Amino acid sequence: MNRALIEVNVPPFRMLKKSAAASYCGMAAKAFEGLCPVTAVEMPNGLRLWDARDLDAWLDGLKAGDADSDDAILDKLG
Repeated sequence: MNRALIEVNVPPFRMLKKSAAASYCGMAAKAFEGLCPVTAVEMPNGLRLWDARDLDAWLDGLKAGDADSDDAILDKLG
């Protein structure tokens, strides 16, 4: 019987610090700041964390071509 090895990377936590969120998205923290439109969740203690599910939704939108450019967003508003 043939067997296949599947590697699945699952974040250990749902809520991620900026460095972990950037790594999860495959980019450096500085690039993440400028490229990622996902808003961090402010926790009761003031810590800002990114939800892995929100990051997944953003990345899925990029893959599907659903991500709007700034111009497209302005056109919808105007």
